[in-house]
Amino acid sequence: QDKSVNAFTLEEEKAFLTALSELKLNKNAIDYRPLFYIELFAGLRMGEICALTPKDIDFINGVIHVRNTVTRGIDYEIKLGNTTKTHKGIRDVPINSCLVPVLKKALSNYRKNDDNLLFYNFKSNRPISTQQANSAFSRICKKANINVSGGQHLLRHTFATRAIESGVSANVLKN
Repeated sequence: QDKSVNAFTLEEEKAFLTALSELKLNKNAIDYRPLFYIELFAGLRMGEICALTPKDIDFINGVIHVRNTVTRGIDYEIKLGNTTKTHKGIRDVPINSCLVPVLKKALSNYRKNDDNLLFYNFKSNRPISTQQANSAFSRICKKANINVSGGQHLLRHTFATRAIESGVSANVLKN
């Protein structure tokens, strides 16, 4: 099977960001935009983003504390895990300056929930799933006339691609 890593071209990235900025939300819809911005500009996995709590956003030290992930149990129930996907997944990720307003807005929009998560699916009273994010990602890409296969994980690959293009070593990125 083909395990090639796909990433947005610069043109696709620009079209995606434009589509995100122009997105009109229905009144009670989940706003996936901050999740996509975090994945694209910090390189976190979607499950890690969905597991963030307000205290994980550390403006004083300029980092996002990654300590957890949202997973699917054997019964496909969405649940908050008690660690990250891998041991090295527990880390502090620098906050890119373009994420500061996104994170501040997410914190100001925070609503109390059973898991104390920054992003939450209040309709079903559970964490947001990667599958939900994939569906929203596909709709936004379609609207932006971007033909992509696979899901929003492409944003994480785009983050890594842009970092490498700007001179960050692959060894630094993988930690």
